[in-house]
Amino acid sequence: MSDPYVTESLETEFSTGEPKQLIQIRPNRFPGNNWFHDPEEFDRSQDIETVIDSYTLPESDEYELRIIEDPTDFWSQVGEIAPTDDQSGGGTLVQHLDRDTFPSSWVIETTTLAEYLE
Repeated sequence: MSDPYVTESLETEFSTGEPKQLIQIRPNRFPGNNWFHDPEEFDRSQDIETVIDSYTLPESDEYELRIIEDPTDFWSQVGEIAPTDDQSGGGTLVQHLDRDTFPSSWVIETTTLAEYLE
């Protein structure tokens, strides 16, 4: 699957090899509940408009941001988010391939995107 990724950027399926923290922003543009961002790839110095554009987030009055601790060694794929008709893309997107959703006990923090960027 290349969409929602820039085809040349997509890393094929691989194992994380260890537990991992991930960021999830809601709402997001992609169906399902298994789309995340790697905190190591997420630039917190960006302003909110840049994050919305590079992560192709749909229009919303507020964005919820969750930090999730996945205790498993899971399979994923990672790539650069493809541009849309109205957004430039470019952020890094992680798809958790082992599950469509995750237990609420994995959420270690919930905040807003605006607060996270402060």
